[in-house]
Amino acid sequence: MSSEKKERRNVNRIIIGIVALACFVLLMYPLKSQVVDKSDSLKQSSENQNDNEEEQFRESVDNQKTVPSRWNITDMDLSLEYDDRYSLNKIKKDWHIASIETKNVYSTQVTAGYNTGKADTAVVAEDKNSGTDIVATGVGNAEIILVPEKELELARSILNGTAGDENTDRAIDAIRINVTVKPAKLTLIYLAGQSNAEGICSSNTGYLREESVTCKEGTVYSTYAPTNPLSNSIAGISFSKYCTKDNSADFVTGSLTDDVSISGKELEYPLNILTADGDGKTGPDSGLAYEWNKLTGDKVWIVNTAWHGTSINSWIPGGVCYERTTAVARQVRKTYMAEIEAGHYTSGQNLFFWLQGETDKNKSAEWYYNCFTTMYDAMSQNLSLDALGIIMVRSDEGSRKNSDDISMSGPRTAQYAAGNSRDMQNVYIVSNVNEQWITDKQTEKYFSNAYPGGNLSYPMQDADPKLPVSVSQVHYDLHYSQIAHNENGITAAEGMYKALYGTAEDTIDISWHDRKGKNVTRLTIDKGEEKTIVPVANPSYCAKEVRYYTEGTAVSFNEKTGTVTARERGNATIYAYGAKGEVLSKLQINVTDGSDMTAVAGDYSGLFNYRGTWWYLKNGYVQKDYVGVVSNKNGWWYVENGKIDFTYNGFAQNSNGWWYLRNGKVLLIS
Repeated sequence: MSSEKKERRNVNRIIIGIVALACFVLLMYPLKSQVVDKSDSLKQSSENQNDNEEEQFRESVDNQKTVPSRWNITDMDLSLEYDDRYSLNKIKKDWHIASIETKNVYSTQVTAGYNTGKADTAVVAEDKNSGTDIVATGVGNAEIILVPEKELELARSILNGTAGDENTDRAIDAIRINVTVKPAKLTLIYLAGQSNAEGICSSNTGYLREESVTCKEGTVYSTYAPTNPLSNSIAGISFSKYCTKDNSADFVTGSLTDDVSISGKELEYPLNILTADGDGKTGPDSGLAYEWNKLTGDKVWIVNTAWHGTSINSWIPGGVCYERTTAVARQVRKTYMAEIEAGHYTSGQNLFFWLQGETDKNKSAEWYYNCFTTMYDAMSQNLSLDALGIIMVRSDEGSRKNSDDISMSGPRTAQYAAGNSRDMQNVYIVSNVNEQWITDKQTEKYFSNAYPGGNLSYPMQDADPKLPVSVSQVHYDLHYSQIAHNENGITAAEGMYKALYGTAEDTIDISWHDRKGKNVTRLTIDKGEEKTIVPVANPSYCAKEVRYYTEGTAVSFNEKTGTVTARERGNATIYAYGAKGEVLSKLQINVTDGSDMTAVAGDYSGLFNYRGTWWYLKNGYVQKDYVGVVSNKNGWWYVENGKIDFTYNGFAQNSNGWWYLRNGKVLLIS
């Protein structure tokens, strides 16, 4: 082969090599670009969780401790949610933590109501130097080495490189736990109203915080806006000041794992006060939060802005309670959203529970209903509420310890109407069990049915009371004992849960209650008369499924005010229909001309006093056509349209002659 030919072949080889290299580069460039693009995309998608994730990951890898190959390792996985507490004794009793290694951190730190963007310092940490308990302090992955207690010191020295040569090759039994911590679902609960919502207690029991429900640490967070010196007894804390709309940032935490407020001050009311590590608070707060966590698994942040002695008109826009609550809620929302953005939590329900009305007992149902509608519309919009639950108020009429407690006052009538109304689709009567605590017998029956084992089934701070057997043990006056507060809270959570997540399988019973709160099955009413009739659903949270229809023109029925008005003589029926069109209940009504009083007077003839009016009867029937003078033991009286007219002044005649009357009574001159 000639040298020229060899040279051409070498040149061709060089050219082919260059082309091949160029093709390889061109092929690899898109792949590299895709990897970069994908990395950038992932980085972008997790930017809100951890801007320094890669740096944190490299740091954790660099600091990993290698488990010696001679160790007898058993691997297992453990899944937790943020701020969970977990005892490793559940895995292996009396084994202790030799090391905790952070693998990946996806969450960031929250301070003063802001997501700092700085990665959490750890995913899992030892809790209270226990050696066996852990707390999830971040979202991500971690590795825990667990060893027998007798090998703990040696294992730690081997892992940290301080063991002597003679020990480094020792074989140790160990469990390697691969921990994954995920964001926790967080439900936000507002508790509002007056004294019983705030936590004031019955005078005969006092403030037994030790009887409040104990929530598991890491499941419930609590915020309270104190109002005046009574708040010190409610929380067991001597507050240096009370909450207003202007200082609300001092009372709301800046992070759900820190007792520093948004304004940078230390919280006087600790976040964990309702847990085993706290001292408890009176009121329905602990029962409500405990039961919601138990039913849903959600962690709960409960915020109490109730203010004792307040009227509902202070809870509408412009009112002091409304303005203070919305100010607190803005601060709460700030921290809540920062925690979600940081990757610690996901959004749960946003709920509002209402217990109020004693102050407004003399107000009409229509007035209260209109105020409630205004409050609900404003709170729902400004607090972004998912639902509002009413804990039924007692009437505060009478002795407060008998059936007077369940009379249908204006607020009670209006609250039942709100629970029935489809105009307020997300308002529910979530609890009215306190209506059963009006006699000793009923009280004992309620608690024995609710707790058939004979003991209260929920954990308490530091008490083990017996089941109540009398009214005085649940409320001696306007306010509840702590046991009753617990019950109101627990049943309210159950009612709300079933309203939001339940099915339509519950059997619904409808009862009809008059102004005194008594159950009625038939109604007789005089033409032109009005009566209070309030339909009550059982279970109360199912009221939205019921529709009412009045058959007949003799009466009209105003559901909003619970008013039956007799229009004309005759019969009518109010029907309650279920969701499938079935008749659940009916109330038959007879409208009379008002002359038949035999039901109350028998066949009596003469002047008869009924409900403050003196009627002239013959054989139990009102003599509406009679005009004249009639006597009783108190004198002679002017009767017109069947009753004494105390406004009449002048002359009138009967069979004995003409008489002069003043204020409806004959003046006899001796």
